[in-house]
Amino acid sequence: MAVRNPNGTWTVTRLPSGDWDPEEIKSAVRMTRDGDGVRWTLEGLARSGGLHFAACRSALTRSHVGGEAAIAELLGVSPHTIWPTRYLRNGTRKVSAKTSANTNRLARAAFDCHRSIPGAA
Repeated sequence: MAVRNPNGTWTVTRLPSGDWDPEEIKSAVRMTRDGDGVRWTLEGLARSGGLHFAACRSALTRSHVGGEAAIAELLGVSPHTIWPTRYLRNGTRKVSAKTSANTNRLARAAFDCHRSIPGAA
């Protein structure tokens, strides 16, 4: 179970990859209370941030920028601290091959669309 230390840091179990165990993340979120003293849930956290209700749950097992950011902010740590396998050492996100392929596909589509506009350079 995740433990919040008096200095604000967390003691958690890590996976062999170095990421926090998803159960530890859920435990830490549930241990954190909002301003009214109500315990947070992953769904409540996502909704309060204007995200899809499953965004934070998705972030536990796969890359989801919004869900990762919401969880990290609530726990007072950087996303890189929770998911070091998803970030470079300097804290910037790693780009997966799938993300890169989608970005290239979207860029090509935008270029093709731009070329088909009369008067576009």
